[in-house]
Amino acid sequence: MLDPPLLYGMTAWLVFIAKKIHLINRLKEVTLANNRRTEWASSEEAESYFYSKALFKKFDPECLKDYVRYGTMPTENGVTLSFDVNVESKIYKTNPHNIGHLRRNMDVHGKIIMGQNTYSVTKYAMPKFAKKHNILFQQLEYGSHLFPMEYPDRTATLIREAIIELGGST
Repeated sequence: MLDPPLLYGMTAWLVFIAKKIHLINRLKEVTLANNRRTEWASSEEAESYFYSKALFKKFDPECLKDYVRYGTMPTENGVTLSFDVNVESKIYKTNPHNIGHLRRNMDVHGKIIMGQNTYSVTKYAMPKFAKKHNILFQQLEYGSHLFPMEYPDRTATLIREAIIELGGST
């Protein structure tokens, strides 16, 4: 898994409480998704818009172009996102908070690879989760939560290495 947004430990408990008392809508990611801009006059304007945002600033230029190319669709007035921001918001609101209840090792080989500057809520919990469930773990010395789009060539190499490390072949 590449920098998965798994909720584990104290963070999972806090999200569970937020869901129960109906504060989950105030979660930063939910608010951002609900208020996300969805339309631009052109693909070029969309690309400039995303590039101006901190989240996209470090994207590899070709990945950002592909994000706009495949993440938007043409309309009469320009381009619009090709995904429903309400679905994105719902994903954040319903992210499982009970993954910590898994009591035994999973029967699937796996590896978690995380960027250096990932979300703090998962940064410290993932090594513990990986150890508990006998999953390989690698913390990179670069990149954010979106490191695959920041370093696509390095990420491809990491995936090939992980497959081999887990007993597969490429």
